[in-house]
Amino acid sequence: CNILNQKLFNKFVKYEKERGIGVQKINDDCGLFKRLINQLTQEEDYCHLVEPVKYIRIEDLRNRKEEEYKTKKSDLTNEEIDALKNIKLDDELNEYRDILMLSIQVGQRISDIHKIFKSDVDIKNIINIDTQKEGITAYIRYENAKDILNKYKKNGFKYIKFNKSFYQKYNDNIKKIAKEAGLNRIIKFYDPKDLSATKIIEKPLYELLSTHYARHTFSTKELRKGLSDESIALQSGHKSKESLKTYKHIKPSEKIEKMLDEYENINREKITDSKDKMGEITKNIIEENKEVLLMLGANPYKIWEMKNADEIRKLLSEY
Repeated sequence: CNILNQKLFNKFVKYEKERGIGVQKINDDCGLFKRLINQLTQEEDYCHLVEPVKYIRIEDLRNRKEEEYKTKKSDLTNEEIDALKNIKLDDELNEYRDILMLSIQVGQRISDIHKIFKSDVDIKNIINIDTQKEGITAYIRYENAKDILNKYKKNGFKYIKFNKSFYQKYNDNIKKIAKEAGLNRIIKFYDPKDLSATKIIEKPLYELLSTHYARHTFSTKELRKGLSDESIALQSGHKSKESLKTYKHIKPSEKIEKMLDEYENINREKITDSKDKMGEITKNIIEENKEVLLMLGANPYKIWEMKNADEIRKLLSEY
């Protein structure tokens, strides 16, 4: 314990920077190391042996750059999803494609996807599964999963085995499928190992496609439909709205359109409110004028049927 001090900690920070990992990973590792050391300074048996350490987090300069280049993760377009659906595949790859399509429809991590086939549908047509990473329940709409669920729930899979090797096989196979489907869209992203965030890497989508692309696609599409963060998190099994942020890929142009729509809705509401208020005022004037006519001796049966303000005003002027 007596070597756990700032000097050693600084060496660890230097080591992390030199081994070429991303800024986020360096901050996570060093933050954990700092917390572990500083926790020991609170323990009675070790506090006299361990010195507290400080760590200044490295600023991720990518946060100052174009938002679309911060990550290589992306949502799949409708055209790309259709290309994946329509490509002809052998029986084994077809099973992996179905898992990919299911993931896009329900937004689950690949570590939880097999649970959908073992779960029952409740009275509200919801499938409940306990998520592995977050440790919370995800509530999946049966409507989103039913086609692929019904295809495999009875007889299972012929080629896919949900075991330790499944994750790697799945990632490899969906890359093959994406290549055959012609998913060549170039993805640009900052090299996570470049601490100055100046180097942009360009790769075709099929080389990068992984399990999380489906999860990102689900969250982004549901957001575009108008669902709230709470509803999306409830389905995908995110603990909080904060953790959902990195899964949504709304383009600047879409944000501008949304902003303009919001202004249009506000103006529309103002006009509607104004019309409602004017209608209410007119209604009140008519009722008041009817009361005056009754006081002046007008025929109540005739007045009762009158609803036009100009007609009532004309009659009132005659009196």
